[in-house]
Amino acid sequence: MRPNWSLKTTTRMSKSPPPLQAGKRLSEAASALTQAARILLNKRGYKEAERLCEQAISLDPSSMLAYLELGRARLGQKRYDEALKTLEQAANLHRTVEVNIEMARAHFFSCAISPMPCRS
Repeated sequence: MRPNWSLKTTTRMSKSPPPLQAGKRLSEAASALTQAARILLNKRGYKEAERLCEQAISLDPSSMLAYLELGRARLGQKRYDEALKTLEQAANLHRTVEVNIEMARAHFFSCAISPMPCRS
Protein backbone atom coordinates (compact mmCIF):
# COMPACT_ATOMS: atom_id res chain seq x y z
CA MET A 1 0.00 0.00 0.00
CA ARG A 2 1.35 3.46 -0.97
CA PRO A 3 1.52 6.15 1.70
CA ASN A 4 -0.64 9.21 1.25
CA TRP A 5 2.04 11.86 0.73
CA SER A 6 -0.37 14.63 -0.19
CA LEU A 7 -2.01 14.43 3.22
CA LYS A 8 1.35 14.67 4.96
CA THR A 9 2.41 17.62 2.79
CA THR A 10 -0.87 19.41 3.42
CA THR A 11 -0.47 18.94 7.15
CA ARG A 12 3.10 20.22 7.06
CA MET A 13 2.17 23.28 5.00
CA SER A 14 -0.60 24.25 7.37
CA LYS A 15 1.92 24.62 10.22
CA SER A 16 3.82 27.48 8.57
CA PRO A 17 2.01 30.49 7.13
CA PRO A 18 2.27 31.23 3.42
CA PRO A 19 4.99 33.78 2.56
CA LEU A 20 2.48 36.54 1.80
CA GLN A 21 0.76 36.07 5.14
CA ALA A 22 4.11 36.04 6.97
CA GLY A 23 5.09 39.30 5.24
CA LYS A 24 1.81 40.87 6.29
CA ARG A 25 2.43 39.83 9.89
CA LEU A 26 5.91 41.40 9.82
CA SER A 27 4.44 44.59 8.40
CA GLU A 28 1.77 44.66 11.12
CA ALA A 29 4.42 44.10 13.82
CA ALA A 30 6.52 46.91 12.36
CA SER A 31 3.47 49.18 12.36
CA ALA A 32 2.77 48.38 16.02
CA LEU A 33 6.38 49.16 16.94
CA THR A 34 6.19 52.45 15.04
CA GLN A 35 2.98 53.42 16.85
CA ALA A 36 4.60 52.63 20.20
CA ALA A 37 7.59 54.78 19.18
CA ARG A 38 5.26 57.67 18.33
CA ILE A 39 3.73 57.47 21.82
CA LEU A 40 7.20 57.50 23.37
CA LEU A 41 8.20 60.50 21.25
CA ASN A 42 5.23 62.43 22.62
CA LYS A 43 6.61 61.69 26.10
CA ARG A 44 10.18 62.61 25.02
CA GLY A 45 11.41 59.03 25.25
CA TYR A 46 13.75 59.55 22.32
CA LYS A 47 16.26 56.73 22.88
CA GLU A 48 13.61 54.07 23.43
CA ALA A 49 11.63 55.36 20.45
CA GLU A 50 14.77 55.14 18.33
CA ARG A 51 15.27 51.52 19.38
CA LEU A 52 11.67 50.63 18.50
CA CYS A 53 11.92 52.31 15.11
CA GLU A 54 15.11 50.44 14.30
CA GLN A 55 13.35 47.19 15.15
CA ALA A 56 10.41 48.20 12.95
CA ILE A 57 12.74 48.95 10.05
CA SER A 58 14.45 45.59 10.45
CA LEU A 59 11.04 43.92 10.14
CA ASP A 60 9.77 46.13 7.30
CA PRO A 61 12.47 48.15 5.48
CA SER A 62 9.81 49.77 3.28
CA SER A 63 8.03 51.47 6.21
CA MET A 64 8.22 55.19 5.54
CA LEU A 65 6.56 55.89 8.90
CA ALA A 66 9.27 53.99 10.78
CA TYR A 67 11.94 56.10 9.09
CA LEU A 68 9.96 59.27 9.82
CA GLU A 69 9.63 58.46 13.52
CA LEU A 70 13.30 57.41 13.66
CA GLY A 71 14.22 60.80 12.21
CA ARG A 72 12.08 62.52 14.84
CA ALA A 73 13.73 60.49 17.60
CA ARG A 74 17.15 61.59 16.36
CA LEU A 75 15.99 65.20 16.12
CA GLY A 76 14.88 64.98 19.74
CA GLN A 77 18.37 63.80 20.68
CA LYS A 78 19.89 66.73 18.76
CA ARG A 79 21.58 64.40 16.28
CA TYR A 80 20.59 66.58 13.37
CA ASP A 81 22.81 65.20 10.61
CA GLU A 82 21.71 61.62 11.35
CA ALA A 83 18.10 62.78 11.52
CA LEU A 84 18.39 64.45 8.11
CA LYS A 85 19.84 61.30 6.53
CA THR A 86 17.08 59.18 8.05
CA LEU A 87 14.39 61.58 6.90
CA GLU A 88 15.85 61.52 3.39
CA GLN A 89 15.40 57.74 3.46
CA ALA A 90 11.75 58.28 4.44
CA ALA A 91 11.36 60.74 1.56
CA ASN A 92 12.85 58.22 -0.86
CA LEU A 93 10.15 55.76 0.14
CA HIS A 94 7.26 58.23 0.06
CA ARG A 95 7.54 62.01 0.17
CA THR A 96 4.84 63.67 2.24
CA VAL A 97 4.34 67.15 3.69
CA GLU A 98 5.12 65.70 7.10
CA VAL A 99 8.47 64.33 5.91
CA ASN A 100 9.31 67.65 4.22
CA ILE A 101 8.58 69.59 7.42
CA GLU A 102 10.79 67.31 9.51
CA MET A 103 13.57 67.53 6.91
CA ALA A 104 13.37 71.33 7.05
CA ARG A 105 13.59 71.23 10.86
CA ALA A 106 16.62 68.94 10.74
CA HIS A 107 18.33 71.13 8.16
CA PHE A 108 17.56 74.30 10.13
CA PHE A 109 18.93 72.95 13.41
CA SER A 110 21.93 71.41 11.70
CA CYS A 111 22.80 74.80 10.20
CA ALA A 112 22.09 76.65 13.45
CA ILE A 113 24.74 74.69 15.36
CA SER A 114 27.25 74.36 12.54
CA PRO A 115 30.39 76.54 12.75
CA MET A 116 30.43 76.67 8.94
CA PRO A 117 27.74 78.53 7.00
CA CYS A 118 25.14 76.19 5.50
CA ARG A 119 24.26 76.07 1.86
CA SER A 120 20.62 76.19 0.82
